[in-house]
Amino acid sequence: MFRFTSCMAVLAVLFGSARVAANPVESPILNVTAVGDIHTIIHSVNGGVDWSSQPSPTTDGYEAVDFITSRMGWTVGSRGIILHTTDGGTSWKQQSSGTLDVLLGVDFVDADAGWAVSNDGTIVHTNNGGADWLKQTSGTFEGLLDVKFVDSNRGWIVGGAGTILHTTDGGANWNNQASGITTPLISVDFVDANTGWAVGSLGEIVHTNDGGTNWNSQHSGVTHQLLGVDFFDGNTGWAVGTDNAGDSGSILYTEDGGTNWSSQMSGPGVILAAVEFLDGNTGWAVGFDGTILHTTDRGVTWSSQSSGTVLNLRDVAVGVPEPSTLILLTMGALGLLACGWRKPRR
Repeated sequence: MFRFTSCMAVLAVLFGSARVAANPVESPILNVTAVGDIHTIIHSVNGGVDWSSQPSPTTDGYEAVDFITSRMGWTVGSRGIILHTTDGGTSWKQQSSGTLDVLLGVDFVDADAGWAVSNDGTIVHTNNGGADWLKQTSGTFEGLLDVKFVDSNRGWIVGGAGTILHTTDGGANWNNQASGITTPLISVDFVDANTGWAVGSLGEIVHTNDGGTNWNSQHSGVTHQLLGVDFFDGNTGWAVGTDNAGDSGSILYTEDGGTNWSSQMSGPGVILAAVEFLDGNTGWAVGFDGTILHTTDRGVTWSSQSSGTVLNLRDVAVGVPEPSTLILLTMGALGLLACGWRKPRR
């Protein structure tokens, strides 16, 4: 999730006037990227009005993607594949992961520190943007399906048999947390170091407000598989997956931190694999058969976007430009103040 910091408006209120130090910066460009089967990488720079394919240096399928800005991102997938871009996906370069396991989740907190996890209990970590990837000891052979960090030290991994792993030292040590369930947990999201959710099979949703010391079940109202979860803040979140028959898609929504979950219309009858929101209103969900759904009203309505592919999409990420606008206050003693887009670490 991302937010725009409007310094000019704030300063106008506080000081009455401000002047721009240079020409106004043009509207930032969002880079929405989706990845999937058989080397599928597609992206949009206009909110999904148009989607275009990006060149892949391999023929592998991709399972997960993460962007920290509109230009810098990583995608992972089969045979231990890791690709990295610094130009918004115009070109992708392969990095050596040191494993042939299928990598199913990836998360970066900045341009240097990132983690990826595999179906065989493998964790790989980099502290130099992927120039080198090193294995970390997970202590489990369960499949690890998703990873989420809130900073360079504190992170969580979820996986098979209700597995939740937690670290407070960047992965040097991983410790088990009791989820209270034995079915697979497939996706995890945290909005801060205390508040998080994990979703998985049989409609399971577990929630913590103390960093995972205690995980408590939430009533989803469904019995189908939930494949993705995304929260904008401690209250507002979405989960996506299959319907009870397992052959169509579903979207769940909460505005009270998961105390109550309600169903939203998913549109096309296909499985949805992932969901990502830019803010509290604007988001994308992707799924099988090249499905992309988009909302600008927090999911009250979802509309289909043409992806240009019929292959299954597995994950979606939103990248925004780095802060760039500088303004100069008329009160000279206050100097320069940087404003612009920021991606809060959650």
